[in-house]
Amino acid sequence: MLHAFLSDHRDELVTRCRSKVVQRRPTEAADSNYEHGVRFFLDQLIETLEVEQTAVPLESRRVSGPAGGGDN
Repeated sequence: MLHAFLSDHRDELVTRCRSKVVQRRPTEAADSNYEHGVRFFLDQLIETLEVEQTAVPLESRRVSGPAGGGDN
């Protein structure tokens, strides 16, 4: 399952994202904000994917909202 892969490799994914941001941004940016955003995104994605594997997959909307970001 994708959520298991993401959970198992979460720290490595965050590290890789951080290194990409550093290469891309020559100015002093708030690195902790980027790192927090990546961590938050991964946690939300993992939880959404886990819920989608349950008997009530539409409950994933409580985690990440409806597809497309609308109010549906």
